[in-house]
Amino acid sequence: MIFVEKVVFDITKLSYSENHIRAFVYQLSRFNKTYTPINISIEEFNKIISD
Repeated sequence: MIFVEKVVFDITKLSYSENHIRAFVYQLSRFNKTYTPINISIEEFNKIISD
């Protein structure tokens, strides 16, 4: 069993593509966890995951 308590994921420093961001958020959702961006705006993040 995997437990995700807290994930810190710096999108801008790691230079992940938008597909990676969507996949990451999807995997978190499988464990009823959410991700809150820290280096991009909520609007930009929502645009990425909604595409």
